[in-house]
Amino acid sequence: MNGAFAEYIVVPKRIVEQNLYEIPEGIEFGRAALPEPLACAVHGVVRMPIATGDAVAVIGAGQIGLMFVRLATERGAPSAWTGARTGSPSPTSWEPKRR
Repeated sequence: MNGAFAEYIVVPKRIVEQNLYEIPEGIEFGRAALPEPLACAVHGVVRMPIATGDAVAVIGAGQIGLMFVRLATERGAPSAWTGARTGSPSPTSWEPKRR
């Protein structure tokens, strides 16, 4: 949809009816935003089946990367690794983290 990064946009009714959900009373915006990145991680695990005993490496230790690590270990990966940037922005500054 064009203009999705604009402050305000007009969303067609058919998209609103099919893709938007009202945030229930008492749910914070931060919590309400979690299902979308979790869906991305779940989609990744489904597309890349992980079997018991597989070692998994995840590039990126952001929200989706950490969700992917958790899902990988839930699927039976005995170890799942991710990287976190340390100090310098160079590609060699990644330090592996083990869960």
